[in-house]
Formats: sequence, C-alpha cells, structure tokens
Amino acid sequence: MSASQTRAPSELDEYERNRQQFTAAQVGPYQNQWVAFSPDGKRIIAAALTLLELDRRLVGLGENPEQVGLELLMADDCSMGGAGFSG
Repeated sequence: MSASQTRAPSELDEYERNRQQFTAAQVGPYQNQWVAFSPDGKRIIAAALTLLELDRRLVGLGENPEQVGLELLMADDCSMGGAGFSG
C-alpha cells in the first residue's frame, strides 16, 4: 500500500517536511538499512538490515510496525531510498 493510501495528505506533508530535516550525518549510521521513522517523521525509532528484523525490533520496543514510516537508506545517497508508511 502506498503512503498516499494510508495517510492523509496533511500528514504526509508533515512527515516529508520533518524527514527532510535529517542531515546526512544523522542518517549516515543507517546506510543500507531499513529505517523506521516516527509517523510525524521527527525521529528514528529503529533500524535493521531486513524488514523482518526491523519488525521484530519495533514490536520489542512496543511500537506498532503498521504506524511508522519505512525507508531503505542507501549508502550512495544517504537519503530517501524508498519511502512509505507501513500498513
């Protein structure tokens, strides 16, 4: 399901605005990993090499994996490699 199908446009705008505030230095440690961002895009909740492991980490932290922003951060650009809201 795409991000636009699971979140209202205003929520997506907020997520994207907040997500863009992260610097390359802040996301650098997460290169080549799946990263779960808070629904508002203001914080990184967890990261892992696979979606399965990320899901396990989120559940272990008491987070709902269906309520986070998921991105694959690639080493070549340390930016949004693939984005969307889970669910």
